[in-house]
Amino acid sequence: MSKRMFFLSVVAAMLLSLSAFAVDGVVLINQASVNAAGGFPYKITVSGSYKLSSNLVLAGTTDVIQVQADNVTIDLNGFSIIGPVTCTGVSPCSGPFFIGNGIQSTNNNMTLRNGTIQGMGRGVQSTGDATRIEEVTVTQCRFGGIFINSGIVRRNQVFSNGSNGIVITSGVVENNLVSFNAANGIGINGGLHAGVSVIGNSVSGNAAAGLVAQRSIYGSNVFSDNSPDVEQFGGGGISQNNNNCSGTVC
Repeated sequence: MSKRMFFLSVVAAMLLSLSAFAVDGVVLINQASVNAAGGFPYKITVSGSYKLSSNLVLAGTTDVIQVQADNVTIDLNGFSIIGPVTCTGVSPCSGPFFIGNGIQSTNNNMTLRNGTIQGMGRGVQSTGDATRIEEVTVTQCRFGGIFINSGIVRRNQVFSNGSNGIVITSGVVENNLVSFNAANGIGINGGLHAGVSVIGNSVSGNAAAGLVAQRSIYGSNVFSDNSPDVEQFGGGGISQNNNNCSGTVC
């Protein structure tokens, strides 16, 4: 290799590594920077804003991103987190059985937006409080789509996952498309302090209940072809009587 070619290759490698540095206060994450840091899982240990600048493709079975700090915002920036699992409709999934999550968070005030998570164990699992998930597509994840303790799940597409679509303990589930998941579409995760507003969602073709209405208020939703569309459980939910259940007001 000539000196010039060697120099150019070094410069290219440096530019790739620089992509992990902050730009206007936002830390960029891409496949090259993750690999340079030792591979997955990519651990966020400092509060702040993070943004994907490429797809993240997982060949193994670990989590892709682990959030270990409060007050973290992740912008997928139109890119995808892609794992090795494949699920088609409500059929069984193929690929590795023991596999991690696309986004795993144990902390509070985590926001995730604007991209796709596909082929993981769970798309998003957050056990902290005040989680916000917006405009994310979650599909073909073996153990379900979005699982959060408390917060807001809004304007997402959650479909063709191998278990429940959305599971939440308290907060708001609004204007999501939830379909063809192999268990419930939207489930409330019980407990004395559970309480969820389920508003304006389209929930169809899930293998079990469209909504498990435990300690929830639900209105302006469209349910169809679920089994059943709404299931009352553990104290039940309160309907605003303006939902559509397979063509009938419910």
